[in-house]
Amino acid sequence: MGLAGGAPEPPRKPGLAPGVAEALVEATPDALFATTPDGVVLNWNWGAEEVFGHPRSAAEGQPLADLIAHRSFRDQARGAIREAVVTGSAVLQLTCIKASGETLLVELVLKARREPGVDGVAYLTVACRDITEQKRLAEQLFEQNWQLQRAVGELNRSEGDLRRAKAEAEQATAAKSEFLANMSHEIRTPMNAVIGMTSLLTDTPLNEEQREYVETIRASGEHLLTVINDILDFSKIEAGKLDLEEHAFELRSCVEAALDLVAARAAEKRLDLAYVLDDSVPPAVMGDEGRLRQVLVNLLSNAVKFTSQGEVVVTATARDLGDGRIDLHVQVADTGIGIPLDRMAKLFQPFVQADASTTRQFGGTGLGLAICKRLVERMDGTIWAEARPGGGSVFHVSIRARPAQVRVRAAQLGPLPRLAGKRLLIVDDNATNRQILTTQAARWGMDAKAVPLPSEALALAAADDPFDVAVLDYQMPEMDGIALARALQGRPGMRGRPMVLLSSLGPAREQARAAGVVFAAHLTKPIKPSQLLDALMQAVDRSAEPSKPAERAPGFDHAMAQALPLRILVVEDNAVNQKVALRTLARLGYQADVAGNGAEAIAGIARQRYDVLLMDVQMPVMDGLEATRRIRERWPGPEGPRIVAMTADALQEDRERCLDAGMDDYLSKPIRLEELVAALRKCEPRTAEPRKASGAGISAVAGRLSVLDVTSLEKLRVTFEGDEEGFGELLTTFLGEAQSLLAALRQAADARDALALRRAGHALKSPSATVGAAQLAALCRQLEELGAAGKTDGAAALVAQAEDAYALVRTALEERRRSVARS
Repeated sequence: MGLAGGAPEPPRKPGLAPGVAEALVEATPDALFATTPDGVVLNWNWGAEEVFGHPRSAAEGQPLADLIAHRSFRDQARGAIREAVVTGSAVLQLTCIKASGETLLVELVLKARREPGVDGVAYLTVACRDITEQKRLAEQLFEQNWQLQRAVGELNRSEGDLRRAKAEAEQATAAKSEFLANMSHEIRTPMNAVIGMTSLLTDTPLNEEQREYVETIRASGEHLLTVINDILDFSKIEAGKLDLEEHAFELRSCVEAALDLVAARAAEKRLDLAYVLDDSVPPAVMGDEGRLRQVLVNLLSNAVKFTSQGEVVVTATARDLGDGRIDLHVQVADTGIGIPLDRMAKLFQPFVQADASTTRQFGGTGLGLAICKRLVERMDGTIWAEARPGGGSVFHVSIRARPAQVRVRAAQLGPLPRLAGKRLLIVDDNATNRQILTTQAARWGMDAKAVPLPSEALALAAADDPFDVAVLDYQMPEMDGIALARALQGRPGMRGRPMVLLSSLGPAREQARAAGVVFAAHLTKPIKPSQLLDALMQAVDRSAEPSKPAERAPGFDHAMAQALPLRILVVEDNAVNQKVALRTLARLGYQADVAGNGAEAIAGIARQRYDVLLMDVQMPVMDGLEATRRIRERWPGPEGPRIVAMTADALQEDRERCLDAGMDDYLSKPIRLEELVAALRKCEPRTAEPRKASGAGISAVAGRLSVLDVTSLEKLRVTFEGDEEGFGELLTTFLGEAQSLLAALRQAADARDALALRRAGHALKSPSATVGAAQLAALCRQLEELGAAGKTDGAAALVAQAEDAYALVRTALEERRRSVARS
């Protein structure tokens, strides 16, 4: 091998052409170099440059130990060089430092070389291999898998042992992932039957004792599902199988959705739930909404679990980091049992609770906070806890995110003409709720006065200046909100004034009706700005007329099939799951058909057109993935039905496999009613004649469709049950949002942004169909499909057609509203 720096050239092997040895050394990606017997670098190949970052010109002539070894390990490197000179070879694992300052672990193999006529060793050859990642993997395997301890113990002995340990680790990881998938499927399949059947059973006539038994079964099933999800999530994180999504989402909606999931339990314990979003918090950010909601739900569930009286409050603030990102800080504070200071360090360790005695009293796996910690860290954030002054706990989540642009809702705007100047009386014994209500009312321009006691409210009502509307809490000292409303209505200044009742308890509405007290609106805590705004608008506009509930209680919408007629095929091999799906759909008004496997599904589609397939994945004969691929080939584009995966496989890669196969949506078993309804609402009845995937085909269909489908519009109007003003507001909202989405479509077409084209087309398609704008909906479908194919050619022309269609729809809807008003 030719040596740089004038070193004597070693003898070559017989038959080896000049220059070949040098070429081989330079061609290998491994780090190879040679030194003098006292350790000065003679030769430095490009592989060594890649590993250590030192160019050849800087490396040659330098002492090897000083050049690459960390200062704490330089004596060790010099000792290895001396050993190789004395014994002929040496092997060393050495902590080194790159030119960039980064440390790494390498394995050095040193060989002494001799030459005729030279006494002793002429030079040393050194082969170097970076084993940093392999070392880290070995240590992780040692901790997690005791089966690999022997292999890990031999890791430092030979390269062969290391490769064998790595192979065994990969097999273990693959086996773990397969085990998780199988366990998920095997557990969720019977859980689907348990939860599904109990949901069906609660919708049948039951006496109180039977209903109590059913609710116990349902609650136990939900609790078991939570435990299963915790275990699977933790295992996915440990196996490195958990990926985060990146999309724009509204923080307010995320917080409200998390609070909704714990509201029932909080109501049972008579706890106040509230949230405050500071003005510094942007309306939306980029990130994974589902995982952030999971963290919040876990923290809120713990807060409710460990709080027997008082409140649970979510507070969010933001701080500009100056690099286009914000530091989003969310706090979950409670008035519960608190956390001892000496237990804080154990909070986020898996399978550990702050106090072991709480496990028996409150239950839990001890995995929730450990999962939260891993998720928050994946979001480039931190999570910690502290004791709350006066009792209770505060959990903090701080993540870094980029703000996103969304359309601002009316509830987030400033002063509103219909509310500005109106006098509002707020009566609530909870200081946090009073602050939230007062701040929000002031933002809308109202003159709000808040008091904690009914007696103070009655004193204010006796004054000469009456209030325009009152918001009353239901559960208060001295008297409840219903009794206070009755007393206020007896005051001359408040007689006939509209009132809104706030409650976290279900019976409040029935008790008000039984007491003969009429409220303009009933709102369920936690208070949501959008619902509060609707209630106040309704109260101010309609005086004291009773309103419809601000929130519909969860349950079966038996008329859903009339409003959204769909032909549904359930593709499921499990008889119990077939029964659950058919009964659930029947309660929604659908008479679905059944296929036992993918092959039967394809045969069924060939005989009859279906709008929706609820497709299981694991089935005999032909599974759901293969069936979906064949359906998409045989009935491409809009000619085929919408396919919704309905599977017990719950890992992220399972969802991706379903979508990659051509499925449109994904439901994880056990199927929850609200998730099924949401999936069905994304579907549309198919037209009588097949639609083509080409631009000309869709445009032709759009041309044949009417500007406004009066039948669909009338069905939508019927759902408002005579509330013409509410129906009119819906149409106004549609026209405003449609105009914004058309602008987004135009911008996407001009920028040739296929992804934005797909999203805007999809967002406008469904509401257009809902209000009967059939032509506009068809054009939006065309734009969505064009973007989904990654294309933008012809998009500008289609957007122009959509803008023309929108102009006709706007004229037709406004004329429709005028004719209704005249009638």
